[in-house]
Amino acid sequence: MGRRSWKEIGEEAKQAAIAWHTRLSSGEAADADYEAFSDWLERDSANPDAFAAVELLAGRIEGLDFEQRQALGRLAGDFSSRPAGAGRRPLARFAPFAAMAAGLLALVAGGAAYYSFYRPSPQSYAAAADSFHTVRLSDGTEVILAPGAHMTAALRPAKREVTSFHGVGYFKVAHDTTRPFTIAFGDGHIRVVGTEFEVDSFSTHRTVAVARGVVAVNPHRNMKPFRLTAGDELKINKASPAGVVKKVAPEDVGSWRSGFLTFQDAGIGTVVERLNAFYGENIFSAADEDWSGASFSGILKLSDAEGTAHRLAELFPLEASAMDGGFVLKKRTSG
Repeated sequence: MGRRSWKEIGEEAKQAAIAWHTRLSSGEAADADYEAFSDWLERDSANPDAFAAVELLAGRIEGLDFEQRQALGRLAGDFSSRPAGAGRRPLARFAPFAAMAAGLLALVAGGAAYYSFYRPSPQSYAAAADSFHTVRLSDGTEVILAPGAHMTAALRPAKREVTSFHGVGYFKVAHDTTRPFTIAFGDGHIRVVGTEFEVDSFSTHRTVAVARGVVAVNPHRNMKPFRLTAGDELKINKASPAGVVKKVAPEDVGSWRSGFLTFQDAGIGTVVERLNAFYGENIFSAADEDWSGASFSGILKLSDAEGTAHRLAELFPLEASAMDGGFVLKKRTSG
């Protein structure tokens, strides 16, 4: 179904959309305002269309030159001075905005009674199994996808959203207080205005770690959101389905973006844990043998799991044996 035109939207949705635009553009909106705004958008299918119309119209008004704005002001003044029975639509205190809309349409659409709003189609992005991929969205947001990661995104006048995401990604979201950026996260979502953070989303676990700014995460629908700041990591898995937050070094968030993992005197358990966190499944495991006293230091180049397993065996005194769709790490035998 296409986006409704301004004429097809109810007065209540129009007035609420104008009020939300005013509030979110003030620079004084708090987290609670964005939560309420998100709830309002989802309350009625007409609300996103109404807000998109207001946002697009406001943007076009801002793009007018001085003379055009003067003409628009005269039209608005003429409209607001008319008696209620002289062709004015019942928009109460938002009548001036309706006049500006009518004037703007006359200026940019040749006097058309209404215009259709552009609804961009979702775009899909993916990284190859053995390489990284950087996505640059039209709003200035940058997403670095780890090998095998993929997502679908749509940037619209009322909101910016990633409707699906799988794998590991690092988001540098462009700041825009009027259009929160949301990411589908299981049956919940992640919401930000502008910040940097890492997302891991797999069937076995989901993680959000913040490098800069503030991120609101609803792990599950109808659940109170977590409010994460720099150095917070939220992990969700079978053992902790409601989510557990721990502290991490902000500078370590998304450290894999360079294409490497760095180990410093790491035990085999740490090596396996970090590899599986990156690839999202229990691909790597350690053989049942005595690892006491064994530690690993080095910089491991990342690609697909098979390529990483080969380089792991080259870097450390290990053997990586393919088994049951994964790799078992064993101490390298001499000889």
